[in-house]
Amino acid sequence: MDFTFAASAIAFLAAIAQGVTGFGFGLVLVPLFSVVYDPKAAVAVSLSLGFLSKLPILWLDRQHVQWRLIAPLTVASLVGNFLGTRVLIFASGATLRLGIGLIVVALSTLLFFSYRLQIKREGLATGLVGLVSGTLTGATSMGGPPVVLFGVNQRWAKESIRANMVALSTLTFGFSAGLVATSGAFTPELLRLEALMLPAVVVGLFLGNLAFRRAPRRLMYQIIILFVIATGVVGAWGGATALLR
Repeated sequence: MDFTFAASAIAFLAAIAQGVTGFGFGLVLVPLFSVVYDPKAAVAVSLSLGFLSKLPILWLDRQHVQWRLIAPLTVASLVGNFLGTRVLIFASGATLRLGIGLIVVALSTLLFFSYRLQIKREGLATGLVGLVSGTLTGATSMGGPPVVLFGVNQRWAKESIRANMVALSTLTFGFSAGLVATSGAFTPELLRLEALMLPAVVVGLFLGNLAFRRAPRRLMYQIIILFVIATGVVGAWGGATALLR
């Protein structure tokens, strides 16, 4: 059966999410793509097309990237990633996804209703957020929400939230995609499918970016927070169903 149309539709939705929020390409693509294709291939496609989808946004938002924050975030995230993989030795991934998903939903809900935590030492907090994000990435692959929630809490401009998320994830996605490539995951068949999916990614990015540019700041915050809540719900649901099996 030819999955080209279904795969392109999924990539289109993932690209819209990427264009609007600056993250979420893999969150949308992997579970949907896994329904019609091999789950391992879904991860490979998410990393490669996700990496490519970030480049034009990174270029458009390059002036809004806060590199003084991205540097410590990236370094701390790499350290946390190592710690996260060790956490899996002592706790099941399903339990972690359930607990973290519920915490993400709770914190996101507070932010949605305009509750803010006053953080004055942003430099120190940035390192801690990066550490937590990396740990969650290594343990549960849910590393995005801490960074996004931190940005919303600190009232970064909507352009900075998207730009910072894209800059950080471009580095991590590029590194991960390179590792996956060395494992031989990108077969000629998969590369052909990705090439056919690219036009849908381009159109999705264009529409997502258009919506992002026109959305008021407050509305953009609400959209981002709701998307993070969806991330927490998906994580909690995945963890709960895995524990009940």
